[in-house]
Amino acid sequence: MFALREIIKGKLYALSRASNSDVFNLCFEQWQDVTFLHDFFLNNPAVLAYYGIGRKECIKKIIKEAGRFEEDLLSIANSGETDISLDTIFTALHTDDNFETPFLQSKAYGNEQSPGFLRLYAIRLSDGCYIIVAGLIKTTRALQESEEGKEVLFKLKAVVNFLKENNFEDTYNIAEIIL
Repeated sequence: MFALREIIKGKLYALSRASNSDVFNLCFEQWQDVTFLHDFFLNNPAVLAYYGIGRKECIKKIIKEAGRFEEDLLSIANSGETDISLDTIFTALHTDDNFETPFLQSKAYGNEQSPGFLRLYAIRLSDGCYIIVAGLIKTTRALQESEEGKEVLFKLKAVVNFLKENNFEDTYNIAEIIL
């Protein structure tokens, strides 16, 4: 059984965690925490080689990217304009999917202008609301190339299966699993 936490009513939700937090807030807290990032790069030195920059520069860029990313997501989710939706930030995870696909597995990039460091992974329901399932600092070209990426893919699939099996197709249906 999954539980969700409401980020923006009717638009943005996140998987709840046992620690009474949620995936969305945890990602942005970690991505803006110098100590977390410092430890992350000490334990994953290959990531710095992947990006070709030093640890301090990488940490500064991630913190800046995370702040902008969170602000953009919340601003768009809070927007009352009908022509601006989270669909402008999220894209289909799989190239053969489109926005008509039920339970669309999606990703959002932390930085649109250049290859960014941050990714959020979500499920798009039929009414256009999103459930954030996971987030990560990109360390490989493809998700399947890292253990963390494989875990994200597993979570996405598990959540989609749960939603399908329980007929949670839109915001109205998911009401019973929102904390």
